[in-house]
Parts: sequence; C-alpha cells; structure tokens
Amino acid sequence: MFPDLPDRLGTCDAEGVLGPAVGVIGSLQAQMALSVLAGLGRSPLGQIVTFDGAGHRFGGFRFDAAPEPEGGFAFIAPPQIAAGDWLVDLRAEGEPGPVLPAALRRSVTDFDHLDTRPTGRRAVLACRSGLRAWAAARRLRAHWPGEIALIALGDNPETSKG
Repeated sequence: MFPDLPDRLGTCDAEGVLGPAVGVIGSLQAQMALSVLAGLGRSPLGQIVTFDGAGHRFGGFRFDAAPEPEGGFAFIAPPQIAAGDWLVDLRAEGEPGPVLPAALRRSVTDFDHLDTRPTGRRAVLACRSGLRAWAAARRLRAHWPGEIALIALGDNPETSKG
C-alpha cells in the first residue's frame, strides 16, 4: 500500500503525540471492534481511516480489493518460515522480540555487497517493524532475482508462537 517507505520513521516518544487525538482514535477503534463483533454494517477490515486533528477532519479509503504492486515484497508471519528459507535477522544483538535461532544476523548495509548469497528457495528478512527488512530487500533485489519475503517481528516474544 505504501511502496516507498521513508528511511526513518518517527516514534511517539521522539515526535510527540496529543492526548485528545489518542482518545479520538481509541474511541473509533472501539466502535469498529464492536461493529465487527456484532456483525453490523460493512467490515472495517481492509480500510484505512485517517484523522487530521489540526483540521478536525476524518477521511480514509478502502484497499481490500487493490492489487499487490508488481515487484513488491510480501510480508509473512513467523510461522510461515519454511525449512528451506534463507532467514536473516536484521535486528541488533539483544534487541527485543522473538528469537529466530536459525537466522543469520546481518545489517541493512550488508546487502549492498553480500559475501554469501541466499541459498534457499526464498530470502526471508526480519526486523522489528519491517522497515529494515524492506530496505534490505530493496538492496538485495539489485543483485539477486529470487523470491523475497519480509517479517515484522514486533517487540513481543509471544508473536513467534503459532
């Protein structure tokens, strides 16, 4: 949906957040969850809702029928890692999140000139948010034509159970 991610994404810690905006979004999420549970109206799944707190406007669009972009990278869940995958963990040593015991540890810049090429049926690149995986995938694509999948692991070790 957003094929060209920025090199750096801000966080609420660094960029700040206004409390009332969080309340508005939380209320909207609660309403959507209740609608899904009660089976009321059209499902909010496959929809982006935007809120412009400064302009006091809501907006959004549906994307559930949109085609995947050509040449993009698919995100997969940790249980979808296959035995033949070339698995790379892009997180720093000691960074929180689920453990990937069979993964090689690399950094994004290592993918400019790899000393070892993917040996499996696909390259699977993992990091906390998916941003480093996406950046490494773009670099790998420049000199390796195989299938590439991405994993956003998050911070919770429980996300690796399946």
